[in-house]
Amino acid sequence: YKKIFTPSPSFPIENLLGLSSNFSRGDIDFEKQYKKVTKLLKKISGQPNMVSIQGPASLAIEIGLLNFVRGNVLVINTGYYSKRWFDYLKKTKISKRTDYLSYNDFLKKKINIKNNYRWIIFVYVETASCKKFDIKSVKKICIDIKAKLIVDATASIGLENNHELADVVFFSSCKGLFGPTGLGFICYKKKLKPKSSTDFLLDYKTHKDSKYTLGYNCMAALYSISK
Repeated sequence: YKKIFTPSPSFPIENLLGLSSNFSRGDIDFEKQYKKVTKLLKKISGQPNMVSIQGPASLAIEIGLLNFVRGNVLVINTGYYSKRWFDYLKKTKISKRTDYLSYNDFLKKKINIKNNYRWIIFVYVETASCKKFDIKSVKKICIDIKAKLIVDATASIGLENNHELADVVFFSSCKGLFGPTGLGFICYKKKLKPKSSTDFLLDYKTHKDSKYTLGYNCMAALYSISK
């Protein structure tokens, strides 16, 4: 067996025991599974709204950033994944302005307030370096500068607390949730309203309204694990 010291995709036997033939529209079994898993994930994430997306957490994050982000953005440099989201925002030009600031400098409040950041992007746990950062301190500064907080919770969901401090949270069905790979999730506060994309697969509503074949077996596996 491999000794793993950082959150990683796992495959407990419940994933196999939960497999079933499902389809979303008009399938009573799936509706039961979806409602229970959704209720559980909302509770774990501390967010009232959730949408599931077939694919990895990275896709959920791209869709979330595209559909939620407006104005100026500051990405906190915590390592590999924070750099990925900084590069993505710079490349796609979703935000009006995108800046990058080290975690330590952020905590020291070395922030140019004149830039009027609307969003702060923060990776709670960096799997590449196996480091956890202080979400409470980050949230306090977000409140001080009147910015909303987006959290990449891929490696922290199900393992760490305080995800309710975020305004938007992204994570995957695997790692700390112990489900199979294949589903990404976007959870967010009620007051937030995502904007639409002209791209079918990148449009938040496409996933919210289940306009394509979802990862039903992944949902069934999560339902089995949740029991």
